[in-house]
Amino acid sequence: MSFWSFITGTDLEAEQARGDAADAQLAQLNQDALDRGHWSQSQYDQAEADRRAGLTGDVVGSVQSEFNAGLRDGLSNVTSGIKSTLQAVWTAVPLPIWIAAGVVLFLYLGGFGLVRRALKK
Repeated sequence: MSFWSFITGTDLEAEQARGDAADAQLAQLNQDALDRGHWSQSQYDQAEADRRAGLTGDVVGSVQSEFNAGLRDGLSNVTSGIKSTLQAVWTAVPLPIWIAAGVVLFLYLGGFGLVRRALKK
């Protein structure tokens, strides 16, 4: 079982084979309708164009690309939420308080010793 089959809970390779078989069966039915005279050549050409436009395609690739798109969208939602929260906090607190908090943090993390040594010199 592939990673994508495990994630989706569906055997994607089997779905690919089932879709390809259905596409082949539809092509044969279209050919039979033309051979029996049920369709004109223009009707057959239109049916084949429609069939080719609706082919199963790459099931695993489609699941992977949509998973990646959802992952990007989710990451964008999370980062935009964090960004807007931080921006709201930044704008809610006045600048002098940020400066005072920075000075207090500097002194708390050992800046007081640096200042004392600088003043002794």
